Amino acid sequence: MAKKIIKLGTYRTLVSQLDKLARHNRQGSFQTKTRYYEVCKRFCAFLADEFHLQKLTNISGKHLVSYVLYLQDNGLAASTIKTDRSLNPAERILKALRDRNCDIDGDV
Repeated sequence: MAKKIIKLGTYRTLVSQLDKLARHNRQGSFQTKTRYYEVCKRFCAFLADEFHLQKLTNISGKHLVSYVLYLQDNGLAASTIKTDRSLNPAERILKALRDRNCDIDGDV
């Protein structure tokens, strides 16, 4: 499911914010962190191309729903999305942004 990123500049902005958020993550093993990071990068690519989103703080439920529908349209069953944990990392981003008062929009 490799997708060509159209809005590369916007994607890089989101990934730099993700990097800043990932530095504060202390949950899970190194392997889990790596897997979640890669899933979040795919989610950032989707957000950049479909919504032109430039700040992770602006993620809402509609973005998650749209991402799940996108994954299903690409042939993934709901059980696969849940088992593959494609949605869990995106939910963790939202939770981290709401639970912490971290400034991820500033200079990296």
